[in-house]
Amino acid sequence: MLKHLLADFDAWLGAGPLGSLPLLPGLLKTVAAALFSPLTEVGNLHAWWLVAIDLVLIAGLFFLVQRPSAPQGQPGDFLGFCFPRRILTHPSTRTDLKLYFVGAVVSPLTRLFWRFNAILVAGVLLQGLIALAGPAPRVLTWGWGSGLIVAFAIAIGRDLGFYACHLAHHRIPALWAFHKVHHSAEVMTPLAAKRNHPVELALIPPCDAMGTALILAPVLYLFATPPSPLELFGVSLVTVVFAGLGAHLYHSHIWLVWPAWLQRLILCPAQHHIHHSSAPRHHDKNMANMFTFWDWLFGTLYIAPKTREAFRLGVYGAAVQLHPGVLAAYLVPFADAARAVRPWLPAPLRPRLGAWADALESRCNDRLGPGSPVGAESRSAAAS
Repeated sequence: MLKHLLADFDAWLGAGPLGSLPLLPGLLKTVAAALFSPLTEVGNLHAWWLVAIDLVLIAGLFFLVQRPSAPQGQPGDFLGFCFPRRILTHPSTRTDLKLYFVGAVVSPLTRLFWRFNAILVAGVLLQGLIALAGPAPRVLTWGWGSGLIVAFAIAIGRDLGFYACHLAHHRIPALWAFHKVHHSAEVMTPLAAKRNHPVELALIPPCDAMGTALILAPVLYLFATPPSPLELFGVSLVTVVFAGLGAHLYHSHIWLVWPAWLQRLILCPAQHHIHHSSAPRHHDKNMANMFTFWDWLFGTLYIAPKTREAFRLGVYGAAVQLHPGVLAAYLVPFADAARAVRPWLPAPLRPRLGAWADALESRCNDRLGPGSPVGAESRSAAAS
């Protein structure tokens, strides 16, 4: 019934007076999809059901293994383990929730480079292969074995693109200004995975596309037909495999650890918790999204111990919350990025840009009220 009501709502948007307004109908549909997709499979968010089932199953297994002596038949204890009150009521969680819904509205505006996709880049690389090695032989055919190998190879290539983009966001101050929003989460919840600045969201897909194309171009060169995606319930098989390995717990309070040898190959939730740590020993560690051998190769790997380490989540070098609300999370990064690029600009422009950054940050302080932490701490963290 809810699905029919939402379909009628979509039809009303298209036929009614709002249909003539630019962007508004699409934004309203996006908000509806974000709110109701767990119940109706609206839009492209149908994987919510799989995410929810995966989270419950893995959390339940972890709960049973970690607490073998716990009394049976007490679902309240399990729910308390999955949804700790101190995390659900934390101010950082409330900010995550606000950013999730605002992000659902502005996400269409982040697709600045939608034409720069893996197919386009693979086509360019394929033409380069043909120029270097001659016409494509296309001698290979598809089977289950070749399909699995290519599916994981493409995932590895895409993860290399993500790794490069992620590392750049940590090492380049102007990009760190935007990525810092994600790291300002003070508790780990699944909503923190959506705590991202729109500028960062616009830059990730082209990097993923370049990494994917490094594998896709040779595949198109060697195989007789293009690859068909291996999917389960409409979700990539590789995604399903990593979901079964706890990928949806990367942003959670559950310290799930693999053996040390496996941590050199595949990311575990505890390693991503360490990536969010504000401790100096964890700074710029565990950049990969799936395959940690990229961290191993490039010297950014940190092996998580079996017992949870003591550290505070948040931005390295920041003593207070830099993004206490949506306004600060969206606007302060522009001020920090302006300060980061100011030394590279001609001397006459530097004071003007610095004054603009200070004015923007001051406006955020005024909206947040007296005593707001955004300001000097933000400037010092931007410089660190």
